[in-house]
Amino acid sequence: MTFNANQFRFLYIKVAGKELTLEPEKTIELREGSHTIKVRTNKADEWEKVGRCRLSPGHDYKILMLKSGGFKTIEVP
Repeated sequence: MTFNANQFRFLYIKVAGKELTLEPEKTIELREGSHTIKVRTNKADEWEKVGRCRLSPGHDYKILMLKSGGFKTIEVP
């Protein structure tokens, strides 16, 4: 699973209990299932929930973070 800051220069995200800094991207291993994604643009800010992503076994994904407050999931071949 790769998370990409996309429309941000950098971004802090929290997923599956892991805190990541996207400059511009970071790849991590996540188990299959549904995961809540939270973001913040400054370490002093509160985490903001932007949604949940669903991961299927045997698939690779790229998550593109959007300034509109959400994200786009792309399945990577």
